[in-house]
Amino acid sequence: MLRHPACPGASPAIAMPIPPSRERHSSPGSPSRPGRLGRGVAGLRLGAAALGQSLARLWDGPGRITGALAGGALLALAGPAWALAGVLGGACAGRIALRHRRMTARESALAASVFGNSLPAPHRIVLTDLCGLGGTCFVCPGLGGQILVNLGRRGFDDPIGCCTPTYAAPGKLFIHELTHAWQLAHGHYFPRLLPRLLAGPRAGDAVYRPPAVLVPPWPRLTLEQQATIVDEWFHPGRLGPAAWLGLPGMSEAHPYWLYVRDVIQAASLRGRSGGGTVQCL
Repeated sequence: MLRHPACPGASPAIAMPIPPSRERHSSPGSPSRPGRLGRGVAGLRLGAAALGQSLARLWDGPGRITGALAGGALLALAGPAWALAGVLGGACAGRIALRHRRMTARESALAASVFGNSLPAPHRIVLTDLCGLGGTCFVCPGLGGQILVNLGRRGFDDPIGCCTPTYAAPGKLFIHELTHAWQLAHGHYFPRLLPRLLAGPRAGDAVYRPPAVLVPPWPRLTLEQQATIVDEWFHPGRLGPAAWLGLPGMSEAHPYWLYVRDVIQAASLRGRSGGGTVQCL
């Protein structure tokens, strides 16, 4: 995280320098004003310092994440003139409401059982209780190479135990969203993003269902098809091969196993333990 050296916790984009005062020289016999002017400038500087410290406290922690989300969205949709307002407004909301954390040891172990060593380092994956339109989960890039996995309140409290009618098995929804984190880390996300946005938050099964035949050379898949392949291998359901519905998951006999092994688990990630950055909006 970037920190302003004169104001711990502040962002350089927010902590603005105060221009030096220009002392007005009085001519002999004229009323003396430097004292009043100096006190006014000193007051302005104190006020600016107090504002900077307040913004620094606001920007630190979860407000930094929500502010970045809001600012990034407004930058894309409304242009730079609205971005700062979005950052500050989002930071205010985040300071009050947003919860965020890293994965627990149990959650990390589940992720490793599916993805192997191909996910980013644990400190780069941040779980939050945000949700999208209609209560949907979503994944997006954060600051400093972080990837935000936004699971809503129930998913944040218990990512493994959180189930839905579509993701009825424990951990299946979590694995699906972690696949989107994998896509961000490996450059699969943004080239496939536009079709997903056009489908909207209430996209039907056709957007998610993988091709009927999945063999090398691997076909070009959508974001949701790729994530469905991984979650269906993890726990077979209605969007995978019909013959596997209700059978145990994570089987090397499953038709999706070769894709999980050769594409997902085999992916290498540069700078996994360090400060490598992912693609940003």
